[in-house]
Parts: sequence; C-alpha cells; structure tokens
Amino acid sequence: MKMKLWFCVWASIVSFVVAIPCVAQHAVSVDSYDAGATPAAGFTTAPAALGEPTRFTGVGAFPGAVTLFNPPYLNSEIVSIGEGGQLTLRLSHYVLPQAAGPHLGVFTNAGFIETDFPSGRAGDPVGTFGVDSAVVEVSENGLEWESLGLRTFDIPTNGYTDLTSPFSDTPGDAPTDFWKPFGGTLSQFNGTRYASDMLRLLAGSGGGTWLDLSNTGLAQVGYVRFSVLDDGDDNTGLNFELDGVSISRVAMGTAVPEPGTLAWGAVGLWLAAVGWRRWESR
Repeated sequence: MKMKLWFCVWASIVSFVVAIPCVAQHAVSVDSYDAGATPAAGFTTAPAALGEPTRFTGVGAFPGAVTLFNPPYLNSEIVSIGEGGQLTLRLSHYVLPQAAGPHLGVFTNAGFIETDFPSGRAGDPVGTFGVDSAVVEVSENGLEWESLGLRTFDIPTNGYTDLTSPFSDTPGDAPTDFWKPFGGTLSQFNGTRYASDMLRLLAGSGGGTWLDLSNTGLAQVGYVRFSVLDDGDDNTGLNFELDGVSISRVAMGTAVPEPGTLAWGAVGLWLAAVGWRRWESR
C-alpha cells in the first residue's frame, strides 16, 4: 500500500519530544502519461507512481512487507510504460544537483531470486527478476529537458530495517529511510543473506537505484521523465514498471510550484506592468 506523501522527523529536546512538520520528498503529480504499445496489462494507472515508495504490498491478496526479495506488485502500487510510451512526473521539491550525490532515487518492482528459502540468501552472482531499463530525462520547468540516457534499475526496495525474514506477512516497526541514497552496486549482494548481510549493506536506506544529476548542468530539477524506446521488433514487448521516486534529503530545495501557479504568476506580473505604465502616463 502507498504510505503518506511525507515523512516525520522526531527530535528530543530537554526531555520533551517535539514533532517537526512533515515534508513530502516525492513525485506529487503526473504531468503526462502515454502507456505506449506494450505496457503490462492492467498496470496503467499513472498516479500509482506518486507518493512514497511502497513499504507493504499485496493488501487484499497476499500481504507482505516489501523487501529485497518481495517487491510491490499491485496495480495500485506500480505503473507500467510500454514501447513508445513515457511518464512525466512533477516533484514535490526541486532537486539541487550541486549537493552531494546521488540525488534522485528510483524505486521499481525489481527483486532478488531466493536460493535458500526462507532464509533470504542471494545467489553468487545474485539473480534478479523484474529488472527493467528506461531513458531518463530531467527538467527544471517541464519544458526544456536534459537526458541521462538509458538507465537500468536493478536495486530492489526494502521497507523495514528490523525484519529477520524477507517474507514477513506483517510490517516491521522500524521503517527504512527512503530519502537516504543507496550508493552500492548489485554485485555487492552476491552470496549475501538478508538479515545478516543485506540490511548491513543498506545501512538504513530503503534501497532503489539512485541517479546522480550533477552532470546535467541544471541548477535545480523539478520534473523527471521516463521513456521506453520502441526497438522495432514485433517479437519483443519491452516495458518499465515504476513504484515511485524520492529526493535525497541533502539535495532537497524549495517546493516546485504547480504549473497553474506559474501561469497565473506571469499573468499577475503582466497586469502589474500594464497598471504601472498607465499610472505613469497619467
């Protein structure tokens, strides 16, 4: 299930617990969506990519905590893009590429193949399923775009830090940090076990594949677009499934205004200029 669009930080000051206001650090609106020719059937609800990545999946079917071995799989949790399709998302806040990278986390429904059920051990090399690729572009204003090229998303999501089994049918008590980048590689999980090795590698991060935006030349990024190219082969059916995106805590800037806000702001400036000229003429 999707969690709230914000996270809460709690601090203790002189024995008093103080709640710091919650702030969203995800995609908050779908700017455009074209499912393309070959999306996964039934997974074309674009708003599924909004909000926090999924921590607990399968409610109403086969519920379970999202772990490296158990990715989200409901059509309310992930959206699919087929060949020739694209999905453009507006972020809650600008990503500031000048901060220490990586900056933007991408969470899909990739998972590790279990080799010693139910202990949660990966093979050597680690086997995966649900790994997809997409062309990624970023923009400050949703109009001019910078391409990051074709990217492969092979690091799964992990929802909790306190589960001893990756196949728990109940949520954990300690959520992972979806705003803490994971800078590791897939090969680091070769031959590892979930509770003893993988959680240590993640170090509290919620996983996902993180992108460094420092080479885009942009001062800030407010939009991200995922596209699947048509390979021209009728025998293939390429697609890409997205659960959500997340902004690194240290790279978060000011809130991205809604497109209508920008338009009305421009109108307001124009009216103010007209009024000033009329006042001067009098």
